[in-house]
Amino acid sequence: MQLRNTRIIVAILILLTVTLVGISILISSNLQQNGGVSACPAGTIKGDISGREVCVCTNDKIIPINSANSESCLTVISGGGNLGNAKCGDECAVSTDCKTPASGGSATCRNGRCENNACPAGNTIPGANCACNFANSCGQPCGISVGLCTAGLNCGFVGSANSCLKNEGNVQQQFCLPNSPANGYTLRVCNGIAANHLLTPSGGLTSTQAQVIEACTPIAVTTTCYSCSSSLTDGNECVPTTVSGTTCPTGSSAQVTECASQVGGSCPVQGSTSITCYRCTSSNTDGNSCESFTSTGTSCPTGSSADSQGCSVAIGGSCPTTPLPDTSIINDRLDRVILGIIVILLGVSLAGGFDRFRKNRA
Repeated sequence: MQLRNTRIIVAILILLTVTLVGISILISSNLQQNGGVSACPAGTIKGDISGREVCVCTNDKIIPINSANSESCLTVISGGGNLGNAKCGDECAVSTDCKTPASGGSATCRNGRCENNACPAGNTIPGANCACNFANSCGQPCGISVGLCTAGLNCGFVGSANSCLKNEGNVQQQFCLPNSPANGYTLRVCNGIAANHLLTPSGGLTSTQAQVIEACTPIAVTTTCYSCSSSLTDGNECVPTTVSGTTCPTGSSAQVTECASQVGGSCPVQGSTSITCYRCTSSNTDGNSCESFTSTGTSCPTGSSADSQGCSVAIGGSCPTTPLPDTSIINDRLDRVILGIIVILLGVSLAGGFDRFRKNRA
């Protein structure tokens, strides 16, 4: 009887032991299936990403808790969940969780988020394209690896409309284009992709970055305008000035001879200072007579004088005159003698006549 009881007790103990072992196995299995904590491989520590407990390696790679890998942290085993479906900006445990960017390149898992492998950490635009968030200027390369463009620009292509899609991400073919190209360049929509490609002024295909830069930079328009000179003694002389744009500023004209008309009819002169000068008259029979006139400035012009009697001196000593003929009574000596005799005879005749008149009265 005692032996029988002993056997029963042993059987019960065995049964309890087997039961406890089974329960332990079930618990361990359930923990593994649900990401439960178990021993991490050497050189790792436990962490939590997206609600899953994982072993984080010292080289920033991640090994799931339920992995039995204890060889090296260089071997990364996916923890499942987002495997291959996470877009840039989505949570991830390992890089294989991240989906290949729609615009090319590759994605990587950084700090628990999928990012563009070509972008610095924290500089990826969330979404399927995974573009870097740099803002490039007009004419500079753009795309997934180098970033998009500043406001007012669009990331487009050189080449044909059919080549855009295959060149996406090619920094030799994809550039920041102006929305309104300069110098005759135009934009046309690409085939198969929501982007534009650049055409030359003649409508041909572009192929170089230099052409893109030319489309980004308007040629400066200048106009030659004419205005009065700074001199106050050159009358209505016009001088040229080059200005930006197509309109001449107030006080100037695009016509070389119209500068005076833009400032009231005449250019500025030294009108505040004047002098009275004297010159010979236009008559040739008034000797050295002088006539006055007003001159601008502080000195009289050549051939005139500030002295009212100095006009003849100013031109060499005498004013122009018309000489009298040699038979003139005034200039001929003999004529003067004859004139004197005639005057004497006339006097004697008058005296005799007067005497006879007096006698007759007596």
